[in-house]
Amino acid sequence: MPAYAGVFQRVEKKYRLDAARRAALEEGLATALAPDGYGRACITSLYLDTPDRALIDRSLEKPPYKEKLRLRAYGEPAGAALAAAFAGGAGTAAPADGSGVPVFLEIKKKFRGVVYKRRVGLSLGAAVAYLGGAPYEEACAAYPQADAALQEASLASRSRQIARELDAALVRHGRLTPSMAIRCERVAWAPRDSAEAGPRVTFDDRLAFLDFRPDGAASPGSDGAPLLGSGGAASPDPAPDPVLALAWRPVIPADEAIMEIKNAGPYPRWLSALLADARAYPASFSKYGAAYQLAAKATFPTENGADWRFGTVQAGQLSPSSGVSPGQIFGERQNPPQGRQIAPESPPPPYQNANQCHPRPKNWRSPMKGGRCA
Repeated sequence: MPAYAGVFQRVEKKYRLDAARRAALEEGLATALAPDGYGRACITSLYLDTPDRALIDRSLEKPPYKEKLRLRAYGEPAGAALAAAFAGGAGTAAPADGSGVPVFLEIKKKFRGVVYKRRVGLSLGAAVAYLGGAPYEEACAAYPQADAALQEASLASRSRQIARELDAALVRHGRLTPSMAIRCERVAWAPRDSAEAGPRVTFDDRLAFLDFRPDGAASPGSDGAPLLGSGGAASPDPAPDPVLALAWRPVIPADEAIMEIKNAGPYPRWLSALLADARAYPASFSKYGAAYQLAAKATFPTENGADWRFGTVQAGQLSPSSGVSPGQIFGERQNPPQGRQIAPESPPPPYQNANQCHPRPKNWRSPMKGGRCA
């Protein structure tokens, strides 16, 4: 079984695929890659954000630099425990039994298309305590991992250095709380020889999200069961009662998948040819971003089938039932924009010929034959 890596620097490209295109790509990948030792695995990521979700708002604007902080658990029992423990809010109460369920606390940065990810492994109990304000080393010592080797790695010098980066990020962004959890099932393909450098390709399907914010409501499931972790009590039990399942909601249709190619350099020629033959093209897709937009659609009513989050609904078209004023969404503008304004009902006249592209002095003569604009 391969070991989990703690530091990454690579380029990641996503592709949104239907079932037929995925099958064709997996058939082609089998000639050079093989599924890794984890097989089909359940991955749960819990994203931390400011109360107004400024981190994901900025990320969706596609700035040159952006970063995200998240907790990640591998396996269905650990993922269920992670979601349940934080459903009541970060740091509301540390697990009383010092649960040793392993999780990862990650900071993921992206600058000009290159992804830098650094993470530390710690127990679920330590994660709850650390995000509740305890120093990293104290949290790890108070809630050790069940595996002695993993516990030793969590307190190694490299992990402590990464913890300082996490400390700085938490200070930089102020108060961070659980925002959303994203769950998926992943099949990862990697070079057959683990020592060989090459692309890593993952397929994520059955994407679902859980909204922890009060308006989005990590609310009771469809069976009406009460919310796990409500009342401020953390619940790190790795096998929670399935009857108390939280209300996970789909992010993409069940027959679609997100393929991600992770590589440190250019694609090998065989992979480029495979993508071309399958007509697979990169797509801008963020799991957290897509879930956030879906939650916004559910929170704010649409008009004429369009949603304000995507800039297609004007302020005057908001439904009165939304309880949100146009100023809250679009921002109050006290001063009119500077510069010459053209009224919509009187558009500028069309140019009659090429010489009217720019204002010219009366005695100006074009150096080009025919007097056309340069």
